[in-house]
Amino acid sequence: MYEEVLHKLDEQEAKQKELVAENKILKSTLHSMEKKMSQIHDKYNDMEQYSRRECLEIHGVPQPQDPKSENTNDVVLRVGKLMGINLSQEDISVSYRLLTSTKYKGKRSEPLIIVKFVRRDMKEKFYRARKQLKGLTTHDIGYIMCQEIHI
Repeated sequence: MYEEVLHKLDEQEAKQKELVAENKILKSTLHSMEKKMSQIHDKYNDMEQYSRRECLEIHGVPQPQDPKSENTNDVVLRVGKLMGINLSQEDISVSYRLLTSTKYKGKRSEPLIIVKFVRRDMKEKFYRARKQLKGLTTHDIGYIMCQEIHI
């Protein structure tokens, strides 16, 4: 009987050593995977930033009563014209108005317009010309309401 207990104790100690070794390996693997995941996350963020290099935000343009009727490309073209930049539809990859969050309880402002240009040099030209908007309002691009436009 005593020998049986010793034998079972030896078996349990061997199992415990196996489990400790396995746990060590699993911890090491988890640490390695967390490190790789962090690197992948950083690369993903870099790629997202890189994909936005041709994008700009336009603030202060009133949203029409029927948002579906709005052509944001036309708004971008009118703002460009106001700044003295000769833009065409072919210079714009895509433009859209961001949705207003229902959770937002602060000062009510118009949802901004995001524009992605086809070429970065056109985006830079548009961005540098933003100083031309100083003192101008949305009335200058054909809106009844007068608000300042910001890029």
